[in-house]
Amino acid sequence: MPIVKFEENLIEISQGNTWEEATKEWAFVNCDKKDSKDNHCLCGFPLKNQYYYVNRNTNKYICCGYGCKKHIDPYIVKVNDKRYTSDLKDIILDELIDYDLEAYCLANKERIFNKFINNIDKYHTEEELVEYAKYLDEYWFELDIDDILDKIDEKRQLLLDREEAKKRHNEALLLAKQKRIDAQNKKLEEETIKHKLEYTKYIEELALKKREDKMKRNKQLKELEEYKLQYKTEKKQLEQLKEKIILLEKQTDNTCCQALFKCDCKYSNVVTERRAVRRSSNEAEYGDDLDEEALALKMLEEEESWIK
Repeated sequence: MPIVKFEENLIEISQGNTWEEATKEWAFVNCDKKDSKDNHCLCGFPLKNQYYYVNRNTNKYICCGYGCKKHIDPYIVKVNDKRYTSDLKDIILDELIDYDLEAYCLANKERIFNKFINNIDKYHTEEELVEYAKYLDEYWFELDIDDILDKIDEKRQLLLDREEAKKRHNEALLLAKQKRIDAQNKKLEEETIKHKLEYTKYIEELALKKREDKMKRNKQLKELEEYKLQYKTEKKQLEQLKEKIILLEKQTDNTCCQALFKCDCKYSNVVTERRAVRRSSNEAEYGDDLDEEALALKMLEEEESWIK
């Protein structure tokens, strides 16, 4: 019964009017294995293991169970084995029921296309979106994927707009940063010029002070030389004065000696004369009886008394 129902429904949604003609219009899309029976086969049987096919003429989508898959696979055209294993979206049906084949095919198409569309959110760069579009065009060309490609282009444009906005924002930040840098450079240049002027003024003042110190030092050296010369002159004069004093002292000593010598000579003459007179008077006074020694003593006493 399920196989008969499957063949009847397949012929109904195909262009061919026989089983052999209809099966050649279909291509395998992918499989999806679920933990629950959330979709059903074209025959109406609930499924966990779901195999999806597309009609390349009518653009209808169906889901098959393993038994119906084995029944159709020998007749279909083999195309494009490389697929994403998760490019499916689920439809939940709990039991085998009669259904509208047109609505069923549309639901399966929506399931698959929603999966492709949801995959767009996985990609966040233009390069990734371009690769995804190439993938769809290469492996899913039998599907009507123009709407999906349009959505990819919309997201690419959105990313480009964001990138452009980010670029303008970065340019504005760079411009603001450059303005700050220019302002800082200008301020630094002004401070550099100011410091340079201050340094130049300091160097000039320092050079002037050095010149003044040098002139002052030269003046002090000159005065010192004059003092030295004056000292030498005064020292020489002092030595000459000392020599004069020594000479004068010598002359004074000679004069004093001569004067003393004269005084001694005069005193000697006086003493001699007095001694002669005293002797004559002593001889006359004491007579010849006074011996020579007694007479000399007597005369010395008189001389001492006279000198005093």
